[in-house]
Amino acid sequence: MERTLCRSNICKNCGSCCKTYPCIFDPYDFLDITNLDYMKKLLDTNILCISETYENKVLIIRPRGIGDLGTVSLHEDIKYSWNGSNSCILHSTNGCLLPIEYRPSEGLLHIPIDRIDHQTIYKEEDIEKEYIQYKEILLTLFKRYYTIQNLPNVEEENIKKFTKYIIGYKKYEK
Repeated sequence: MERTLCRSNICKNCGSCCKTYPCIFDPYDFLDITNLDYMKKLLDTNILCISETYENKVLIIRPRGIGDLGTVSLHEDIKYSWNGSNSCILHSTNGCLLPIEYRPSEGLLHIPIDRIDHQTIYKEEDIEKEYIQYKEILLTLFKRYYTIQNLPNVEEENIKKFTKYIIGYKKYEK
């Protein structure tokens, strides 16, 4: 999949999407988005946040951006950088900190054409259609995490926990 959809040599040298805004997970990137305990474990790693789409304000899940001050980060709550972006906290000089199999679908579905341009396959209208059916669980999580602010920076330990939890490990062991 990564050879087809994610050419790391181009992504590594570009990163402009990641520097602008975090990409969005597809609800099917998770084992069971309706499982409250499972989703809490993932959110508690401080890697993800609950946000919203621009057009219709549909709740979605994505990695945190540098300007996201809490686990819930609506557009008006984001502390955008001087150039109006909210860089993904998982972006590094070597590309995404997550292994390819755990990355958000939206990021994998930005197909690089060259170093300047890409084709977007997973569009906001598709994202909204997929997430709208999970409105109730996302609203429950929204209410639970709305007041959690001043999150720490992502560290290697958080990423290890996240990659174990996303595939269903019941408890994390080093």
